[in-house]
Amino acid sequence: MPADVGDAGDRTVSSVERLELLAERVEERLVDATSRAGVDRTVRDTVGSAGPVEFVAVFCYDDREFTFRTAAGVDEETATSLVPTEGPSPGLLAVGRERTQVADPRGENSPTAWRSLAEERGVGTLAFVPVAHRGEVYRLLVVGDARRDAYGVHERDALDGLGAAVGRTIGSLQHRKRERTLEFLQAAAERLESAETAGTVYETAVEVATDVLDVEAVGVFRFDPEKNVLEPATVTALLREFYGDTLTFGPGNGDAQVWQAYATGETRTFDYLAEADRLANPDTDARSAVFVPLNEHGVLVAASRTPGTFNTRERTLVDLLASTATSALERVAHERAAREREATLSRQASRLERVEVAGRLVREVNRVLVRARSRAELEEMVCRRLTDEAFAFAWIGSVPPDGDRVEPRAWAGDGAGYLDDAPLELNGGVGEPAARAAGGEATCVDVTDHLQRSEWARAAAERGFQSACAVPLTDRGVQYGALAVYATDPGAFAEMGETLVNLGETVGYGINVAEARQGVLADRSTELELRIPGGEGFMNLVAATAGEPVSYYELTPDATGSTRLVFALTDPPVEELHALEAGSVAVESLTEVNSGAEYVFRVTVAEGSVAATLLSCGAIPEDVVAHPGETTATVRLPQERDIREFVARVSDHYPGTELLARQEVDGPARTRRSFGTDVDAALTDRQLEVLRTAYESGFFESPRETTGSELAELLGVSQPTVTRHLREGQRRVFALLFDDPAGTAR
Repeated sequence: MPADVGDAGDRTVSSVERLELLAERVEERLVDATSRAGVDRTVRDTVGSAGPVEFVAVFCYDDREFTFRTAAGVDEETATSLVPTEGPSPGLLAVGRERTQVADPRGENSPTAWRSLAEERGVGTLAFVPVAHRGEVYRLLVVGDARRDAYGVHERDALDGLGAAVGRTIGSLQHRKRERTLEFLQAAAERLESAETAGTVYETAVEVATDVLDVEAVGVFRFDPEKNVLEPATVTALLREFYGDTLTFGPGNGDAQVWQAYATGETRTFDYLAEADRLANPDTDARSAVFVPLNEHGVLVAASRTPGTFNTRERTLVDLLASTATSALERVAHERAAREREATLSRQASRLERVEVAGRLVREVNRVLVRARSRAELEEMVCRRLTDEAFAFAWIGSVPPDGDRVEPRAWAGDGAGYLDDAPLELNGGVGEPAARAAGGEATCVDVTDHLQRSEWARAAAERGFQSACAVPLTDRGVQYGALAVYATDPGAFAEMGETLVNLGETVGYGINVAEARQGVLADRSTELELRIPGGEGFMNLVAATAGEPVSYYELTPDATGSTRLVFALTDPPVEELHALEAGSVAVESLTEVNSGAEYVFRVTVAEGSVAATLLSCGAIPEDVVAHPGETTATVRLPQERDIREFVARVSDHYPGTELLARQEVDGPARTRRSFGTDVDAALTDRQLEVLRTAYESGFFESPRETTGSELAELLGVSQPTVTRHLREGQRRVFALLFDDPAGTAR
């Protein structure tokens, strides 16, 4: 703009023309503007370079607030002092009337700041130009001219044209941005509706906020309920730069605006102006920021280096985006909770199904125990029931004496060839599940977990097995081998381990019973004489105290692991034996009855006796005698039983056990103990109790040591009841003795 001025008339025309040309030049340069910040810079540079303009300042106007945007020829603090928002001021009149207001800074009523400016810069006239379009005011331009009374009515019209030209550009940009924003928001809503995770929602919200708000410092802070803090979920590099190292907020830094927005549930907007210390980092370049809570999920944060970035319109956009993101987060949380409930119900249904399967397995195996006539038949039937009921393959194996691998004994199912290919060596407890179970360790695994390091797993996978479980077969400390089962589904044995362990103990008990039954009924058997070292057992101590060997003639193991024994001594030191009982933690009770010729003792020991151990190892004890330093025993084994295996089992309990003699025996001769077993089976518990009490109390002696009424009183019943039980019990015992031609009790 030329600086020289002619006469008054020419000066007026020349000034107006210059302002109109300035407006045209500004409008031409705004054609390529893509943002309001670009508009502000163009206006600043074009107007500020036109003489005799001393300075130009650009302010954003929003909600009766002026926010400094940029300036040329004046600093921010001075420029801001020219547009007070309280009391009458040309700036407020300009935006209120949408008409340029002119002020003389040297006027008598002008504010002190204006007079100071005029003195320092030689400013003669101030023009306050509203930038508006279609009734909406966007900016206020403050132009300082060196001349006094520089702008008359026509100049003001030209300046209004300048403001209108800039307003049209900003309005057009805002319209385009509004359309683009709506497109972005619609696309964001679609993306957020399809988001499957909270992380995707956070990332989408930050991406959309960056585009819609035209700011680069955006982030979402996620609330961690376990730590009770807000942590960064997704943040841009500039926001991280603004905050520095402080990116976690909680009650410990409760004055932070991020935490305050979350704690109060209210959106917080700040313009920092000259104070750049309101964020966590006092050195931040951020000059404005907005913090929008996302309900209980976290906080959306946007910040800018430009003051006044987040006006009413921008805050509305942020609130809309935050509301959409919050809805998406709640939907994701609801869907996740629904999936978790569905998974829980599925697990519960699977667990219930496994429980039902386990229950059926137990019932089926119990039926097998009743029906099986031999160990081999029992093992075969167990494997068949397991594969019929639930599993693809099942087998039972045992480790021979001095052996180093599991030898299969019975199998069933679709496992052809597996037992030939899989290594079944014991291998220190790290090999095939059955080999580990044979060592006493129950093992349930997924096959795929062992594919790369185990040959057995590859052999199993080739046959479609995805999971395997093996358990020891034990009964009262005696191990008979291992039971292994395989399934085509991974995790098939989840929560079934305990059931299968119990099943292994049940099968172990069944094997023990089958071997004992086979020993009793065998047409030919082997009689063994054993010497078992050790004098610490209670019966060995009794022998040492009484000074004579002690032979048991009744043995009754119970389910608790205790054993009830009956033995007789001719002239025992009764008081010393009771003292021995009192000093032994293994003895639960000791009672005696003096039948005249001898004392009959009944003792219950908490630990298993030698006779009970022999029985659990599969032998039929015929004669067990306790000596002060050892025990001798004569037992019978079925002829097909492996004697070395039996002696090895006994040696596991009593190291140093010796086999003194062996001989083959014909016929299933009834032993005294087996006769006692038949008596137990033939009599009711009450009949057996009455007969035993009558015998032990001397009722059958002549003369009687106990009368019928005394016996009834001892038992706590009436005398007719005692008489009835005695007669019926004796009848059944005599029937066993005389009706069975083979029944000869030793």
